[in-house]
Amino acid sequence: MEDIWNDITIFIPREKQLISIRLDREILDFFKQNGNGYQGRINSVLKSFIAHQKQKTEQGVNEIQLFKVSGKKKLHGQVKISGSTYSAATALAASLWAESPTFLRKIPYTTAIQRNLYFFEELGINVSPHQKNSSVGLHFDHVENKYDITDKPYPDLFLSKLLSAIPLLGRSKKIFLSVPARSFNHIQILSHFRKLIKAFGAEEKLIDGTLRFTLKGRYLPQEIDISKFSDSPKSILTLFVLLIAVRGDGVSKILNASFSPTVNMLCELLVEMGGKIDGLGSSTLTITGVKKLKGRTFKINQNSLEANFYALLAASTRSYIRLTDINLDYMEPILNFLEKTGVKILREKDSIEINASTTPLSL
Repeated sequence: MEDIWNDITIFIPREKQLISIRLDREILDFFKQNGNGYQGRINSVLKSFIAHQKQKTEQGVNEIQLFKVSGKKKLHGQVKISGSTYSAATALAASLWAESPTFLRKIPYTTAIQRNLYFFEELGINVSPHQKNSSVGLHFDHVENKYDITDKPYPDLFLSKLLSAIPLLGRSKKIFLSVPARSFNHIQILSHFRKLIKAFGAEEKLIDGTLRFTLKGRYLPQEIDISKFSDSPKSILTLFVLLIAVRGDGVSKILNASFSPTVNMLCELLVEMGGKIDGLGSSTLTITGVKKLKGRTFKINQNSLEANFYALLAASTRSYIRLTDINLDYMEPILNFLEKTGVKILREKDSIEINASTTPLSL
């Protein structure tokens, strides 16, 4: 936890004003864990946040609003769109709930995913990667009575470790968690994670900078309104609650849930594994907890940023390109826009042809 202070700029204000402020207990515990001077650390974090926001505003003012793409050769060919790293990390965490082997397809073998798999292996999970086929097999056949999720040896797996901690705690009933929060956003996400995990029945204790979570039985049912958690991405919080509630002891509800591609994919995966989720694709999700989830063969959803990039690149360079292994539902907004400019779009089941080479384009 001490590593976080390396990323904080210390400000010594000329004048301080004495005020009374109410803080959540976990926030106060977090800043007090390094001894005296916690008020100064809180002040430094707030000042760093203000400086960060001002920098973002200044960058926004100076952003280039016009891009010119040019080149001697036009694009022509076929591109197979890869899977989303964010979605892959989420599916890997969900697979830890399975009582039988899970086989995930379309896994992007990025550095983050490879480290995620190494992290799993160190926890005693059987991992069988197949990079040639962009897939991975997982089997969690033996559960220990506790797991130590520390910041070594991969301190950058912040979100992956929090996602994985949910099924690990649910199955082992005790985990030790220490993840370095390297930004203000990380601090907020970690704080919300702790609040959510405790709302569903887990008990927390801070021991020498490491969080110990214990759980008696299954997670408790809860109704969670995502809009009440500020300053954290709705999609991440929705993923947390889904992973908790799917094995809860009762019916839970998520209000104002995100329905991003990764959230929709997790819902589909959990349902295929035997979970019970109503309201898919909407902002209200009702989850009935089940006692067991089974392993399945599942395909990760596409990297939408990559797919949209190639579509726009083909249009801007007046080229032809064919994109394969995609889900058209996630591309329709940008495809509809391109068609209005004169781009010819040919939709097929799992592929699409984008042809901007024969028709004049106009906005």
